[in-house]
Amino acid sequence: MAGVLLIVTGAQAGELVASFKEDFQDETPKKGWQYQWNADTVDDTATYANLSYQSEKHAYVTDPYAGGEGAPAGPYIKRDFAHPGAESSSGGKNCIYTYTLQAGQGGKISITDSTIIRVDQANPGDIEVRIRVNDTVGDPVSIETKGSFDRELGTLKDGDVISVLVGPGASANFDMYRVDFSLIKE
Repeated sequence: MAGVLLIVTGAQAGELVASFKEDFQDETPKKGWQYQWNADTVDDTATYANLSYQSEKHAYVTDPYAGGEGAPAGPYIKRDFAHPGAESSSGGKNCIYTYTLQAGQGGKISITDSTIIRVDQANPGDIEVRIRVNDTVGDPVSIETKGSFDRELGTLKDGDVISVLVGPGASANFDMYRVDFSLIKE
């Protein structure tokens, strides 16, 4: 198995396909990755747009020239934390972590080692996590403090698209979060 990393997590073992924090790089996403946001509902991928990299903030943001001093305007993604946009309900404005399976990566795919932690736990609030595989969006899972979204995604083929969407819950307040996850092929 030269050149293949074997991941063992609980009862699951497999070949590492992608890992958000390990693969995250400034300026240009690593091959296969896109960092996006949704301008409308999560069901309409036509409204998904790539975030632009803003070097001063070391973040992928909706508008690299908005926000001036302080946090970038709208949804943004950094290696260590992220923030969805305003607007709760109907999916809100989500940070979307999209990975397209590359040549030879198809097979039985799972999300593993996932963690998500809402940063400001002292204040009331929640965030919602959805998983999208190609054109199918899963039901939202509400996270008030911290949680995991590990799951089997099924047998996928090269070119299939996996997205993890993180958006505001019932309120768009206090929803900054930390996230990590890996994709493995069993």
